[in-house]
Amino acid sequence: MRGLLALCLLIPSVEAFAVEGVECLDYRGYKNCYRLFNSVASVIVVPESGGRVLAYSLGGRNVLYENRENDGKSFATEGNKSWEPDGGRFDIGPEITIPRHPSLWIGPYQAKVLSSRSVRLTSEKDSATGCQIIRDFTLEKNSSQLKVTQKLVNISTRPVEWCFWSRTFARSGGVCVIPINPFSRFPQGWGQYGKGGLVQNPEKQEKVEVREGCLTLTTAPKIPKYGIDSYAGWLAYAVDGLLFAKRFPVQADGYYKDGAGFTIEIWITPEVTELEPLSVAKRLKPGESFSFTEDWWLMEYPVKDN
Repeated sequence: MRGLLALCLLIPSVEAFAVEGVECLDYRGYKNCYRLFNSVASVIVVPESGGRVLAYSLGGRNVLYENRENDGKSFATEGNKSWEPDGGRFDIGPEITIPRHPSLWIGPYQAKVLSSRSVRLTSEKDSATGCQIIRDFTLEKNSSQLKVTQKLVNISTRPVEWCFWSRTFARSGGVCVIPINPFSRFPQGWGQYGKGGLVQNPEKQEKVEVREGCLTLTTAPKIPKYGIDSYAGWLAYAVDGLLFAKRFPVQADGYYKDGAGFTIEIWITPEVTELEPLSVAKRLKPGESFSFTEDWWLMEYPVKDN
């Protein structure tokens, strides 16, 4: 565990040959995807279906969940049909009060190459939320670090108040690690979503435990959904010899509007693990905007046999 925490906090760069670029390609039934790559890692984003990440790979191994039944699906092909996009998804919230906004969630984004390892995706203007999203993806030169900066712009004539909600689907079968807030509002440092709603003091269960100040969730606990009011600003997920780590800004005095004021939510099932950092909610006047940046890392993390 200490080694895992050290990796998450330090995450050194990897020196490598200068092999890098951005290329346009067809991938999983989508036209004009963009692949950002260097000699360490590769990222594939799809503009036409939600501006999401389809692949985040190290040594050819994609850590993100793929449902091949979704190949080629988008709002243009499915309309109002219900389907669950895979990969590295992005959304805004709060979940229980926001109106439907398929143009932001699964709609088309316009793409623009910014540099040799960076691309910008811009959503349509969404009248339901009064917003437009600009999303920049930048892969660092000599490491797996992927910087994802999202900008939310109020394009309406009224004030709006939303938060960013990252909803990354990773492959199943791993262990999720989230630092616990020592001053948490919850008796155990986290809450659990059950059939009756939020449980603030969950009963002890297998595959859910605290180790060295971190909540660890192993695939798959009896109850799949958890919320954590952590202010450490990182989480990590180890699966199949890979360690997927995220860093993101947190504000101890910020207004976290989703759920019970959680900064992180996790949904971990036998099929998929969803890693969900949340931003503060911001009230924006017409024309105003705010941004939220996540940094992703991917590295080898072989699991030793006991």
